[in-house]
Amino acid sequence: MMKQRAIWILDGRYGEEAQRVARLVHKHVKFNKAALLRNLVAAYECACSPIEAQAAWDSLPREQQTTIERMLAHAIRRDRKNAYRNYPQ
Repeated sequence: MMKQRAIWILDGRYGEEAQRVARLVHKHVKFNKAALLRNLVAAYECACSPIEAQAAWDSLPREQQTTIERMLAHAIRRDRKNAYRNYPQ
């Protein structure tokens, strides 16, 4: 579910504001892209703050964190292939 929701955010299905924030994934190399997407998914799906999202993340077993990180990395790579094709300039 996390991967699907991350793709939805990157595709703009949560609205213009979420998509605008997701553009930062492509513009700023120094961001932790997976953490940004995790927090966006938590905000839009669970209506929780970044602090609550981080606490939930920290409570997950390392194996589960690794699995989610891989899913998010795949969503980012998928979006990078389509970058700026669908985004208004």
